[in-house]
Amino acid sequence: MTKDSQIPKWIIEDISDPFDVFPLEQALRDLGRLVEKNEHELYSRYEDVAPKYRDIGLELGLEAVSIIVGAGFVAAQSILTRTYSNVRRLAELDVVQSAGGANMPKSKNALYRIEAYDRDGVPDIIGINALANYFKHSSEWPMYWSKLTKPSEIETAKTVIAMGILPGYEPNNIARGAASLMFGGRDGLSRLATRVQEWREAVEIEIRKRLHQANLLSQ
Repeated sequence: MTKDSQIPKWIIEDISDPFDVFPLEQALRDLGRLVEKNEHELYSRYEDVAPKYRDIGLELGLEAVSIIVGAGFVAAQSILTRTYSNVRRLAELDVVQSAGGANMPKSKNALYRIEAYDRDGVPDIIGINALANYFKHSSEWPMYWSKLTKPSEIETAKTVIAMGILPGYEPNNIARGAASLMFGGRDGLSRLATRVQEWREAVEIEIRKRLHQANLLSQ
């Protein structure tokens, strides 16, 4: 006997609701156009010029691109967080709890590893989340990351270091991190939106499978 009637279908469907991603896709396409607009000057003409020889205008341009790309990852992170909230809402249902939790992921880290692609040892969804956190919070970090004390910051630093990001390499760190996750280049942000939705749909399939295995959902 299954317990489908006790599990609101809308919670499961919300895990990968495409309407969440439509605004993200549009926003990231627009941000990508801003990056492309300055691509020739910022990446072709000055690609091999050492930072100390770049003029102020170019430095500002590189910072602007870094902000655009970083903002794109933060927008993507908001959809990842929404997906996590829906999965946790499902896991907290009494019927799921009575089934021993139905093997629902208990943390963002556990959820973000489901159906993630490996990028040189970094699951890409975890990398997206880490790069967004780095963009938002690295200005608060000490000069030497070995002095970080908060577990969340230490974990973020560990992840972005694995993505090739190091202290003192701004404004290139964001672009380097995006490239390590295969979201670099002129259409990188558009591919980011596509990947986020692809992952969400895979997560919904996996969650449905776990609920079925716990006899909480029929196929």
